[in-house]
Amino acid sequence: MQALLEKAQIALNKKDWETVNASIQRLLNQKDAIEPIINDEILDLALEALQKCDFQQRWEIAKLFPQIGQSAIAPLIALLESEEQDGEMRWFLARILSQFDDRACILALSQLLQRSEEEELSQMAAAALANIGSSAISSLEQLLSDSNRRFLAVQALSQIRRPEIIEPLLTVVKDQSSAIRSMAIEALSSFHHPQITAIILDALQDPAIEVRREAIKASSYLGTNYPQADLVNHLQPLLFDIHLEICQETAIALGRIGTATSAKALNPLLQSSLTPDSLKLTVVRALGWIEDGEALNYLEKALYSENILICREIIAILGRQPSQKLRQQAGEILSNFYHSRPALFTDTGVKQSLAIALGELERDNKSILLTLAADGEAIVRLHALSALKKLDHGTI
Repeated sequence: MQALLEKAQIALNKKDWETVNASIQRLLNQKDAIEPIINDEILDLALEALQKCDFQQRWEIAKLFPQIGQSAIAPLIALLESEEQDGEMRWFLARILSQFDDRACILALSQLLQRSEEEELSQMAAAALANIGSSAISSLEQLLSDSNRRFLAVQALSQIRRPEIIEPLLTVVKDQSSAIRSMAIEALSSFHHPQITAIILDALQDPAIEVRREAIKASSYLGTNYPQADLVNHLQPLLFDIHLEICQETAIALGRIGTATSAKALNPLLQSSLTPDSLKLTVVRALGWIEDGEALNYLEKALYSENILICREIIAILGRQPSQKLRQQAGEILSNFYHSRPALFTDTGVKQSLAIALGELERDNKSILLTLAADGEAIVRLHALSALKKLDHGTI
């Protein structure tokens, strides 16, 4: 063991960091046999190597300290608090201390978060506290009263995701900063509680777009904690928000809710000529997630749209229906579409999409596929033949 210590010291003097790391690791592998005085020598070697080696080697040396144990905490904190250390070194020290669930570490990291003027260092302190978890919550809660540190404290609390963060975050859901409000809403949405539900629904009316966006996302996961019909009523006005991304996020949320009521709320937007095509596409996809016959009826009405992209998306969705009943309905819709021969049926892409979709449904529309197999476009023939083969082999 003494020989390994001497080897590590010689390597340290030569700045042979790989050998230093390997030697210390071998010593730590014999930890049960290490006497306290030897452990102190190992710690001194690791600390000296950490301060002298380059950035890349620090990643490796840093991994040694949790193995060294609690005796490493005090000297690591002393280095962290030393003004002689540069930002990079203190960043590594904060990262190492995050591996110890220890009161002294939490206090040191909290002070770093509170006092540091370097953004990267403050962010690492917040991440380190979040990594420690529940033990760090009370320290972070105290920082919420400091307007200069509140953002990072909320950021750290939001990463912990344990019930203990609920009470602290409830105090900032009305904060002046929209960034803080949105972080709090996003984190609170992980928990099911009537008070949180009320806050999420209230945030749907927040003037800040980022807060409304997080509230919309959160509302779609409320599940049985709130009557879904009432939830749809809260969300529906946001389909007509002045910001397109809010409209799209709302459509996605209604699709996740997945009820006939949410499908009905989406339909007016799909049928309106004033709805931007990008939003219509989102609505089509949202309706596609709703496993309900009425949702398919709404898609059928939009199938005859002059927009080829939307038409193809609807056809693809109809070909992906999960239940026997919906598959039969989808097949009838596509059959009617084919026989009505709308103007956009001359588009190769539409015929190609139709062939693919029919290959995923029932055999009732095999005659349509036979016709498409004789189409003038090679790509249409190819997909029609592939669909026929799938039907003949009974793979659906």
